[in-house]
Amino acid sequence: MLGALVLDESLGIAAANDGYLLLRRGVGRDLPPQFYDFLYADAARWQSAPEMARFGDELSLVGVESHTNREAEPQVTLYFRVLRQPAADYFLRLYLLDENDVPQGATIFRQPALVWLPTSKWETGKIIRVRFNTLPWWTGDGKHRRFGYAVAVARDGGNPQADPWDESLRLPATGARVLPGNLVPVQKFYRLAGMAYAE
Repeated sequence: MLGALVLDESLGIAAANDGYLLLRRGVGRDLPPQFYDFLYADAARWQSAPEMARFGDELSLVGVESHTNREAEPQVTLYFRVLRQPAADYFLRLYLLDENDVPQGATIFRQPALVWLPTSKWETGKIIRVRFNTLPWWTGDGKHRRFGYAVAVARDGGNPQADPWDESLRLPATGARVLPGNLVPVQKFYRLAGMAYAE
């Protein structure tokens, strides 16, 4: 992964911790395990959290946090319990829902967490934190007074050519509330005076 971000092959990793890198010339390029600490959630808090939904027999959604401010599109952080180490690199795709839960948009790029730690490297028993902060839509256009987000897990591995609307690529989802196409609603929002608020 480092090679894709740092083209100068003479630069290596002098130190790495909690998502931060210190580069230096003439040292190795292997990422130490502690680099990924920013992706692991507090197990004591989330291990006992009730399951919101399950994707196949590998991943369980156990938590959602919303992040809103006036200048940016609302973001969410989703917490996944790894039931079994995934055999493939899945694409965790977020969908924009209208007020009637009809999908209107979909993320097309992997979120940073999945760039650094693809799902095939997720270890059984870990709680993985994925913040969705590269969203291709804008709900502050006055047309979206109420809207929501849903998540699906796709088998396309983050291929940018994959069709986000191809339901056959999605893992089966089960839970208290699953929309057609194996979409799991995770958060509803409303806008008031231009500001988005989580319901």
